[in-house]
Amino acid sequence: MILSLPVRLRVSHFIRVSGIVLAGILFQIPSTKGGIDKPTANPPMADLDLRGYLVTLNRVSAAVQDLPAHLAGISSLRASLPKSWRVTMVGGKRYCEVSTVWLDSALARMQTDPANLIPVQKNILEHLKLLQEQAKSLDTSQSGVANANANVLPRLNAILQRNEFSSVQPPTWWQKLTARMGGWARRMLTKLLSGKGKHQAVRLVFVWLSIIALFILLAWILGRALVRTAKHAELELGTPMPAGKSWRVWAQEALAAARESRFREAVHFGYWAGVYRLQDLGALKLENARTPREYLRLLEPGSSNVPAQSSDEHATNYRAPLQNLTRQLELTWYGCQPATEHDFAETIENLEALGCRFPSDQSIAGC
Repeated sequence: MILSLPVRLRVSHFIRVSGIVLAGILFQIPSTKGGIDKPTANPPMADLDLRGYLVTLNRVSAAVQDLPAHLAGISSLRASLPKSWRVTMVGGKRYCEVSTVWLDSALARMQTDPANLIPVQKNILEHLKLLQEQAKSLDTSQSGVANANANVLPRLNAILQRNEFSSVQPPTWWQKLTARMGGWARRMLTKLLSGKGKHQAVRLVFVWLSIIALFILLAWILGRALVRTAKHAELELGTPMPAGKSWRVWAQEALAAARESRFREAVHFGYWAGVYRLQDLGALKLENARTPREYLRLLEPGSSNVPAQSSDEHATNYRAPLQNLTRQLELTWYGCQPATEHDFAETIENLEALGCRFPSDQSIAGC
């Protein structure tokens, strides 16, 4: 159907008007309920140090106090709030995150419920005051720790500079190397001793080799100790011979020790009584460097060390008693074998064979 010109004009006018109205509906700025402006998107997080966190809390608290007189500032305050404050502690090693969702919700309630504006404001200020007090206490404690460290470090350095700490040094490269090797050996031993299956035979061989090595080491240590003790006993002369001491004094000390049942010392004193007696007889000459066995060798027949005034016959007669005295001394004094009254009685008999005379009560008498 063909429309007339007036009709076509009316239709085109209607289309233009409809397009304008539709564009206005699609692109108009929407309004919120009650004429409240919606804040722009908040930043996700704000990084603050402890002092900056305190400044921010003070700023927000001052803005909330002015809101009853300037309600239009609620939207700008909400827009300036991040979703949370991340507060870095002193030293930058720790931080805590404080959410602002509660504050944004309270400000939104102030916008939507003007009747409860003052109570909501009061609650916000109390919450902000609590956060400020907590931040101040934390700031004080951190400052105290920093001041304490500042006071302690100089004193600690002064102590470490004293002479008694002069030898304290960090570990050397050799100590580090040995520690690393020791740790590696411990790990290998732990792995070997705790293994199963294919390591079973290896573990048994290692254990037995360790036992054998330990036994050999202990035997070697014990052998060295015995050899060292034997050498020391062979060269030890006992008490040095004091100047001017006679065989009678040695004999008196031997008798006194025997009366107190100290027969080991009595045998020792009796031996030296016999040696001093032989010196008086001219059979040998005393020297501190000689051992009991060397004194005995001096009385061997044909020895060049026998004094000229001593005949071979006398030396042979004296050698048997001295040999008995030497044997008793080696067993009791050097061999630590317990001495008895019978051993001391034999000592007396050997001394009498050398020319010493003892009465029945064992008191010293003249030769």
